[in-house]
Amino acid sequence: MAAALLLAASALAQPVLAATVLAATVLVGRTVGANLGSREGRSRLALSGTLALFLAAPGLFPLVRALSPREAVSVALSVRPDQLPAAALGLLLLVFAPLVFLRLADPRSRGGHLVTAAASAVGTLLLVLRVHGWIASGQLPGPARAALLRVAAETDPLQPVCAPEGTRDWVPALAGRAAGEPGPWIPPVYAEEWARRPRRPCSTRLDTFLAGP
Repeated sequence: MAAALLLAASALAQPVLAATVLAATVLVGRTVGANLGSREGRSRLALSGTLALFLAAPGLFPLVRALSPREAVSVALSVRPDQLPAAALGLLLLVFAPLVFLRLADPRSRGGHLVTAAASAVGTLLLVLRVHGWIASGQLPGPARAALLRVAAETDPLQPVCAPEGTRDWVPALAGRAAGEPGPWIPPVYAEEWARRPRRPCSTRLDTFLAGP
């Protein structure tokens, strides 16, 4: 159940990455002789995968229906080359870390338990720091927040508002107005559907409220 829930959540967040990690883990696990190669291991893997697919299906099915070959290629091409080394290192850690901890789980190995506990503590600290970094990166400067509040108070509810990149995504949430062209960020897999939307030319610009009193 725990493995299925984790796999389902991973598939909803990053379907391709989740499938890659699962395939690599199974391959490496069979190679190093982990329990994934036994009959019981295969049975548990099949049950976990089936339950994960059942749990993730309501979110993955609309994605599969919307995704076209052109959009799939655009997603692959959108990855910058300088991002690949970090992604490869993360993939290696995701695949090998569970197998290493499996080896350290021997009840007779006190040192293994200490290493596992230390690695868990370090991982928890890194996760907390990363979450705080995400939260900090999403904070808008005070003048931008003040300008969005002025937009909400001084513009018509049907007026699309243009704003700089980064701030534009917050226009619907904080100002209650539609974001003008080119609109807020959307996942690349919905690019074709987004292109068919009614265009929203700018009625006003956030810059004018930033420059005001």
